Amino acid sequence: MQPPSEYKDIQKLTGCLATLSRFISKSGERNLPFIKNLRRASSTKFYWDDEFGKAFEELEEYLSSQDGARNEKESGTGILIRGPNNIRMEYALRFTFPATNNEVEYEAMVAALTIVKSLEIKRIWAKGDSNLIMD
Repeated sequence: MQPPSEYKDIQKLTGCLATLSRFISKSGERNLPFIKNLRRASSTKFYWDDEFGKAFEELEEYLSSQDGARNEKESGTGILIRGPNNIRMEYALRFTFPATNNEVEYEAMVAALTIVKSLEIKRIWAKGDSNLIMD
């Protein structure tokens, strides 16, 4: 991840953290520095200091240290669907059953295909990041 370099980047970051809040422990605490940043800054002035830099580094370390999004009782994942003209649709899924990373990725692919089918999309390019076999 790259640190935010403008006001809109901070807005995107807080939006992503809000979307992932079900899967990130203490998400309110982790998001608070960035929300404070939005309050201090304005849409015409970018504001960043050592406090926010440290919070960003801690968030980056936390996100990169996790082994999937699962525990003994439940699991979850995210879906990103990108379309023409920089259209982005982001979804967070939570499953109320334990699952391996491959099982979660399979469920995510099924959900993504259901979404694109309902949107009547004719051609897709699917990308996964685990050992799930896609054909």
